[in-house]
Amino acid sequence: MKKLLLLLLSVSFLFVSMPASAASPIRVKVNGALQSYDQPPEMINGSVLVPLRGIFESLGASLSVTGKNIKAVHKDTVVHLTIGSAAATINGAGVKLAQKAVVMNGRTLVPIRFVSEALGAEVKWSSADRMVSVSSRGAAQATPEPVPPAAVPIEDMSKIDPLNEKLYKGQALVTFSYDDGFLSSYNNALPLHSKYNMAGTFNIIGGKVYSGEQRFMNSSQIWAAHDLGIEIASHTQTHPFLTSSTEAEIREEFKTSKFILEDLVGEVSTIAIPNSDYNDAVRAIAVEYFDGVRVYNRDTNRADNYDPHWLKSFAVVNTTEFSTIQGWIDRAIEEKSWVIIMLHGITEERLGEYETTPQILGQVMQYINDQGKDKIMPVSTRDGVRLMNKEFK
Repeated sequence: MKKLLLLLLSVSFLFVSMPASAASPIRVKVNGALQSYDQPPEMINGSVLVPLRGIFESLGASLSVTGKNIKAVHKDTVVHLTIGSAAATINGAGVKLAQKAVVMNGRTLVPIRFVSEALGAEVKWSSADRMVSVSSRGAAQATPEPVPPAAVPIEDMSKIDPLNEKLYKGQALVTFSYDDGFLSSYNNALPLHSKYNMAGTFNIIGGKVYSGEQRFMNSSQIWAAHDLGIEIASHTQTHPFLTSSTEAEIREEFKTSKFILEDLVGEVSTIAIPNSDYNDAVRAIAVEYFDGVRVYNRDTNRADNYDPHWLKSFAVVNTTEFSTIQGWIDRAIEEKSWVIIMLHGITEERLGEYETTPQILGQVMQYINDQGKDKIMPVSTRDGVRLMNKEFK
């Protein structure tokens, strides 16, 4: 009888919570593909929660977010959720959630079982490796949306001037640092960098370069961005949580991503850490592979806190307006510090939590240029490290 009870408990993952300190990270597979999220899955009150955009889109649903209200549409199913509320609807029928959608570290998390089953998928749990497996019930995969064209054809873009170190007199620096290698960065951000003659860095997931996934830049687009003057940096090979990886796994992430990217564009000397999941142990390995390591600490990089292998940054989310970014820039100018602006998707809709619009991005670039390079110099991560190392070492 005791064995039977133990067996039943081992599979009841949505109703039994383990202390976070004792449990290994929860992983998620959707239709056989291991998912990688900016915010790791969390178990709250016995329910596993995951970032909303990741799970909805992986199941082929279109998503819209207005304030705290979430709407997802998949075929003939419409799901409504509200952040912080246990009330939800499926095609107008009311449902009470065991766990509300919450915001954690700037990311909206939703209960994976409710979302998946509402969209007609099956959910299974493996207690041995803490894996949630979501499978669409015999449904064909969603047809990819057409790839939008670049705002400006690449042949019409002007190259970005390389760094002129003679212009640096200790003034502020600013870096636009784009994570993941999303196609929207190529289509919507790259033309602005060309227009404003402004350096920047694309942090590329090595495993996505030849994956054929349409929402990521392919090898030709990465090379074109590099040729235009954008720094190509690493974002690891598979976008894992590094602090829960073994030393061998971390080294493989760094080494493989560098190999793939350097084969394409030449030297890769900096990296942006996925999920900003970083500690002293990961840093000790990173210094062997990279000259600069960017994380997220909501701070500028100054003489009193500068560490090239622990570069601080501010993250742009879909509620970040121009005035907020302007404040970061003004602070850097006053401090004569280095401000790194972390970005992800650049879209008109900015539905994703880490997206902004081309209009806001262009407004920021215009503001920086209006200040003049004698007050603030745009640099890539690589060039920022080069200048700061000379300034403070």
